[in-house]
Amino acid sequence: MVDAYAKANRLKTFQAGSSLLEGITALASPGHTLGHTHYRLSSGTETLLFIGDGIHSAPIQLREPCLSTYFDRDTMAAAIQRKKLLEQAATHHYLIAGAHLDFPGMGYIRKKGKLYEWVPLKK
Repeated sequence: MVDAYAKANRLKTFQAGSSLLEGITALASPGHTLGHTHYRLSSGTETLLFIGDGIHSAPIQLREPCLSTYFDRDTMAAAIQRKKLLEQAATHHYLIAGAHLDFPGMGYIRKKGKLYEWVPLKK
């Protein structure tokens, strides 16, 4: 599928940790897939973190981050990345956007004791 883009010299690869554009950084998040990537968009003191498939079932995985799904290629790596993601998101108060999060798919992760909870973005 990407061969046509490569042949037309329209494919540009990147390394995890690299800045794609000013304020947009690619972050390695292997586990769901080998090349799974989160994207951090920062402006001033605010950060939006696009987590893709980092969380599949918030009601379950916010309480038990070590639980992975059938769709995670490397369940151990996915669990490690999820724990790291939850801790960073709660500590730094990042706005999170994810493919499998409850409506509206954007919000915050808050730490409550040893558990995490999803706080959806309000209108």
